[in-house]
Amino acid sequence: MIKSLILALNLTASVVLLTQINKIPNLNEVSKIQIRYIKLGKQFTITNKETIGFFKDLVKNARNKEGLKCDSTGEVIYLNSHQQLFKIYFSTRITGSKFTKDAITYNINNRATYSLLTYNTGMSIDEIFYKLNKAQ
Repeated sequence: MIKSLILALNLTASVVLLTQINKIPNLNEVSKIQIRYIKLGKQFTITNKETIGFFKDLVKNARNKEGLKCDSTGEVIYLNSHQQLFKIYFSTRITGSKFTKDAITYNINNRATYSLLTYNTGMSIDEIFYKLNKAQ
């Protein structure tokens, strides 16, 4: 009986741990991406499905990199219609970061994840920044 109780507690703890770590929402529900540039004070909405796919993959394939830093020069907001599903922060040299590596960060259950931007998302973020900055 004690062995059964210990086994049940271990299984429950494992399920709880997995549930707590896996809090990223269903990214298949994302229909829009909104990029907000903090220093610029502007935002841009993406509805192109291919580009949205790049931003979904950014989160799905994020790998926590030790020592990577993100000073949050902007936000990427994942939306379903007008409801916010998830938000990450980014920093790039072009958007005013003091760090040399373009990165993202987000928190799940008080655990910060820091990952590098992908080529496609980094280029999208920087190109949009240039266009919005040029329009000022």
